[in-house]
Amino acid sequence: MKPVALLSAFAFFGLVSAAAHAEPAADPLPSTGVSSSTQSDTPSVTPKDWEVQLLLYGWASAIDAKVSARGITSEPNASFGDLLKDLQWAVEGAGEARYQRALLLFDVIGNQLQVKSKSGSLDVPFDPPPPGGSPDDHLTVGPIKTNVRTTIWIFEAAPGWRLLSLPVSDVLGYEAADDPRKLDVDVFTGIRYWNVKNSVRAKIAPGTVTIDGVTFDLGGLDLDIPDIDFGDVTLPGNLLTGGSRHVTERVEWVDWIFASRVRADLTEHVSGFVLGDIGGFGIGDSSSLTWQVAAGFNWAFAEHWSFILSYRALGVDRSGALEDAILHGPLVGLGLSF
Repeated sequence: MKPVALLSAFAFFGLVSAAAHAEPAADPLPSTGVSSSTQSDTPSVTPKDWEVQLLLYGWASAIDAKVSARGITSEPNASFGDLLKDLQWAVEGAGEARYQRALLLFDVIGNQLQVKSKSGSLDVPFDPPPPGGSPDDHLTVGPIKTNVRTTIWIFEAAPGWRLLSLPVSDVLGYEAADDPRKLDVDVFTGIRYWNVKNSVRAKIAPGTVTIDGVTFDLGGLDLDIPDIDFGDVTLPGNLLTGGSRHVTERVEWVDWIFASRVRADLTEHVSGFVLGDIGGFGIGDSSSLTWQVAAGFNWAFAEHWSFILSYRALGVDRSGALEDAILHGPLVGLGLSF
């Protein structure tokens, strides 16, 4: 599989983005202006029962994948620098709600990638040579032009539970009653819904066959020709007689996923997190496997606002839609908490 492109929102497409999963660091206790020697031991604030975070983000992800539509298989080959050229549009957002220890995560990704490619003529030797032929006999196909448009929507929803919420001071083995930092361990289970539409347009010049030095044009002939691999695209043999084909195929499925997350306050306003999930397992029409890993930081730079920076990788293997696909890259987002 060839490394492919930077998409700001492919979508491939997981649990809530790792960035959305990060919660702002705990707010410090407000200053009362009273001397520590006379201030009551009772905390002046208590943790909120409800917390909600909404996130708008951009995910600059490279993708390594194979897409197919009705016999035409393509591996769009684009570099990170092709983002503005290949990405048609993108929509990305996520969120998290917590009530005491109960959690709910959601994530929405929608994007469309279009990759155009050209291939020159390809000579394919006969193995073995035809009866009466010679080792120099071959099939010449191409050149070809292809236009591959992939539209992906991914929606994730995962309820969860906070298994642990411990003071960082306890984890590090020291006592600090005025240290508001926490370490949280969460578990989730839910669904990842995929909707993938592949549209492939291919145009190819009539092929030729050379046998014992004589060349024949395949145009208009009804021949049983095997599929031909051009590298970035594999075409059905019946296209090699020349012409064009435009095929579109839409596939949708749901993967059940299981996830966990660990987050810890590093400072008063900065927290870090690591998350992972796995699912699919080939149940019914689901993917053979889907997975995700992410790690990053959340900076609460204002009372209700935070900046998120993370690195996210999302994988899926689903025959007929996205085969052996891996999307990975940095993610930045702006979060609103209340």
